[in-house]
Amino acid sequence: MESFAFQAGKFNGPIELLLDLVEKRKMLVSEVSLSEVTDGFLKELENYESLPIPETTQFVYIASLLLLIKSKELLPTLDLSDEETENIDELKRRLLLYGLLRDQSRVLGMMFGKNVIFRREDDNHVHVVFAPGNLDLSSLSSTVRDIITNVPKEDSLELGVVKKIISLEEAMGQLAEKIGNSLKVTFSSYKKLGREEKLNVVVNFLAMLELVRRGSVYVIQQANFSDIEMGNPNISTPRYV
Repeated sequence: MESFAFQAGKFNGPIELLLDLVEKRKMLVSEVSLSEVTDGFLKELENYESLPIPETTQFVYIASLLLLIKSKELLPTLDLSDEETENIDELKRRLLLYGLLRDQSRVLGMMFGKNVIFRREDDNHVHVVFAPGNLDLSSLSSTVRDIITNVPKEDSLELGVVKKIISLEEAMGQLAEKIGNSLKVTFSSYKKLGREEKLNVVVNFLAMLELVRRGSVYVIQQANFSDIEMGNPNISTPRYV
């Protein structure tokens, strides 16, 4: 069986309602007492038309068990399945348990706050006394001014100037044009053209490598760390006879 824990009128579900009906007849929880209160339970159920579907399902489930019990009382020869018998026994166990818990909760409610065995110990408050000598309004004001004066100030940062760096496409175009107009060009002489910032030199070097990769430029370096000669591979050096 499912557990029931919702409010329906003055009852917290069908179990409490059913137990209340049994106790009003001053009967013990048994199949006979459940059979006797079936009609009363169904009548109460008619007052709960606005219940949500899940809650309504729980009331209907209990009602079906009560009708089954009453049918068994009226027709002793009626055979119940093992599941039906188990559900009826479970209903009786829940009613007995709920009744026990409800009675004990009432007793606890009456005893709550009375005859307390353990009490909370009183907190030992430490009274802090702050009474510096020679303190007056003038000295206090002077101290506050000194504190404000010595508060660290935020350092102002100088604004940097962002300089434009030549793009790789621009560097490739300039390099290709320079080599196209000259027979040979050294990288050291080319890097002196225009701006001499290190980043531009790096971009020009990358442009040279990209042109070499595309086959638009050939390069020659005679030794490590020596100057790099660049030329147009489509123009051959003229020979003089």
